[in-house]
Amino acid sequence: MTPTNQNYDDIASYLDQRNGVLNILSGKYQGLVSNNDWSTAFETIFKDAQQYRGEKGVFPQLVIPAQRYNLSRPWILFTPQDPQEPLNIQAPGAILNQDVIVCQKFVRLSGMTVEGSPNYGFRFLRGYGSGMQLLARKCGKGGFYFPKQHDLEKLSMRGQTARSIFIGCGAEENNGDGWILDGTVEGEESSQKSWTNANLFDGCYAIKNKGRGLYSTGMVNYNTFVNLNIEGNAGISVEYNGHQGFFFGGHFVDKDAAGVCVRATGNDCIILGGRLVGEGCHFIDLLRYFSGSKIVTANVISMKSESRDSYSISLSFENGDIGTIHYLANGHKGFPKERVEIFCGQRIITLDNFKSVTGLGFKSVLFKLSSQDKGHKNELRAFYDSVKSGQPPIPMDEIFDVSRCAIKLQSEVYN
Repeated sequence: MTPTNQNYDDIASYLDQRNGVLNILSGKYQGLVSNNDWSTAFETIFKDAQQYRGEKGVFPQLVIPAQRYNLSRPWILFTPQDPQEPLNIQAPGAILNQDVIVCQKFVRLSGMTVEGSPNYGFRFLRGYGSGMQLLARKCGKGGFYFPKQHDLEKLSMRGQTARSIFIGCGAEENNGDGWILDGTVEGEESSQKSWTNANLFDGCYAIKNKGRGLYSTGMVNYNTFVNLNIEGNAGISVEYNGHQGFFFGGHFVDKDAAGVCVRATGNDCIILGGRLVGEGCHFIDLLRYFSGSKIVTANVISMKSESRDSYSISLSFENGDIGTIHYLANGHKGFPKERVEIFCGQRIITLDNFKSVTGLGFKSVLFKLSSQDKGHKNELRAFYDSVKSGQPPIPMDEIFDVSRCAIKLQSEVYN
């Protein structure tokens, strides 16, 4: 932490000494922060950062030291200038008691916690920024809010958050929904409408909130959710009412009254969570390899469980072959993990846990290994040969065939 007995009114000399880092508790901003006027402090900091950028050619970052801060009102991140590059705000361990409202483009927040805010934890109205390891906990109205409209402290603007990235951000034990994406403003010109579009949410979560895990409505389009973890909330895991929402991986437990974990009512939403697209796809690929023929039909039946990770797949191939895959996650860990049986030409081949191959109609034992061999060495060898030859180790038509099949089946599991 910067010593408070030093006065760094000369922002350029202060930044030189701190290697391009602004500390919100430094002498120049100490008075504003002490008076809980963080919004004015941010405007001052941003002006100083712009000045330093013009003089030194480097845009500094803002550091908020790790401690608990008691604010009397929300922290609004806004300046009248139109920024052209990101302002990084590093706050690992910092805990605020009021919500943080991002009303400016190119703001990158990381490591901050909002706890006990009477409103939301974080509100985002502008994009081209990011949030990393942010936590909204025990807030009065919800965790992360992408609002349609903001009217607070003489500042009014439509919510237009686009092309932002949120990684490892979480909403815990809030008195409302964990994540709310709201783009509903009617009767406005297109340029003035609210939207939350084309954002990436990776590794984010909502746990033990009193509402839904994630809720969206209105102009909420083209957003991608990777490894979203929703568990222990009072409402449904995901209620997505937007256009083209993509859900890849993830863990969805909370159900609505109809027993549904994920309800996507918008157009062209793709839900690809769970073990089928993450692990089952490899066994689809294996059957495709054994058959040597294109997949014609594919069907799946899953058990009625919270995670939907036990299922049976039926495949048929262009050459007349058929295959079944039973992927069961409800057994005992002591049982051998994988078994493959092939019936063809009045003969049977059995692969047991990638350790032994036996056959009927052949010699009694084809081969047996002392330990598992899942082909990793051969995989590396095939990759090396591919780099040398310029040819893919697996034909591209097989990759696309298997991928289309896995995506289709996973979507059926959740829908």
